[in-house]
Amino acid sequence: GQIDIQANGLATPVNVQLHGSVNLGGVSGEGQVYWSRTEMQLDATISLQRLPLNLIEPYLRGTLAVRELSGEADARVRYRLQSGGEQAAVHSLDGALTFTDLAFVDPSSQQTAFQVQDGRVVIEQVDLLHREARLGAIELRSPHAFVLQTLTGLNWASFFSPVSANSTSEA
Repeated sequence: GQIDIQANGLATPVNVQLHGSVNLGGVSGEGQVYWSRTEMQLDATISLQRLPLNLIEPYLRGTLAVRELSGEADARVRYRLQSGGEQAAVHSLDGALTFTDLAFVDPSSQQTAFQVQDGRVVIEQVDLLHREARLGAIELRSPHAFVLQTLTGLNWASFFSPVSANSTSEA
């Protein structure tokens, strides 16, 4: 289709489609983008197949201190971004994630801290502006956890990064 770009942005919202791969996994999606000098809107549905989880480990570091993340995931998420304009700012996603052979290591002992054969997570909302996450359901099959109490505390407490009450991230 035709895209009408003006000096100040797009004249009307544009529908986009995405098809590709990340390593051996597939990526597809569709959405709508609008951009002007004062406003940005993006509403997209993205599907991932066989995404290697080690690729998302760097993005989790602000919230979860997991190391050596492994396994694969399939996901279908809706991503929304609203910046500027008259509507309230939004930077969020929701959807569902299924995974296989999920595992990560306890950095202090170098032992596998958590391992699960397969599972599913329903994501009600991840608010990227306010660094909040609401999960609707977590289903795990054959989970195994390594728990270690030391003089410095329980190893599982170190996996979660504290978030201050007034911290926000840029959209």
